[in-house]
Amino acid sequence: MRSLVLVVMALATAAFAQVDEYATPDFPHADAGVDGPPSPPPLVDSPPAITPTPTTPPADKGPPKEPHWNRLTGSGIGLISGWKNYSVGLEFFLGVNFGTPTIDGPKREVSGVLFVPGLEVSWGRLSGPVCNGSELCGQQWGGGLALRVGHMTGRARHDGTVRMNRFIFGEVSASGASVNVPPAPLTQGARWGEGVFRLRGGVQLNASSLSNVESNGVILHLTGHIEYVAFHLATQGVQVGAAFGLAF
Repeated sequence: MRSLVLVVMALATAAFAQVDEYATPDFPHADAGVDGPPSPPPLVDSPPAITPTPTTPPADKGPPKEPHWNRLTGSGIGLISGWKNYSVGLEFFLGVNFGTPTIDGPKREVSGVLFVPGLEVSWGRLSGPVCNGSELCGQQWGGGLALRVGHMTGRARHDGTVRMNRFIFGEVSASGASVNVPPAPLTQGARWGEGVFRLRGGVQLNASSLSNVESNGVILHLTGHIEYVAFHLATQGVQVGAAFGLAF
């Protein structure tokens, strides 16, 4: 009996030892001694704070200025003239605008009469009976004075400059020319001077005049003319012609 009691006590002691062996250890709290929940870790590569940039209101341009035409104007055209003889060539004009535009509406549309005195220079080639059967046998160099008078419309910008829309004009000019026909198998060489008096009517039209574009755009130049050539029997007489080109 005593032996049985000793065996039971030994088994009980072994059982309690196994419970202690598998007991969960008491780990210390990671944030021991700190009040409240743990702080989250800082963000990595967080963007810097953006400071708004103050905007400056646009400067006041002030009241719009009185409109005025551009001071200089010009054109470069190709022309053809003929009747008995005929010529083809180029002509360049440079003039000064005189006139005061008036405002016609709330969109600062303007119009007015314009006087444009200027200089013309030209170069051309001759053909016809004067060449005795040859084509474009001679050269003609000329230069003189011209006056254009007409009515212009446009739109004034804030600074007073005007974008031209349309210019309908008449022109009178007088120029002197030197003609040189070199000798050729069918042509006897000669050189002479002549005068050219010309009346023109035409129009200059801004290709962008139907839009709201503020730039000057491309200005087309179209004219018809009648002229009288004087001072030499070979070319003397009345001629008619036309010209087309660009202006500014």
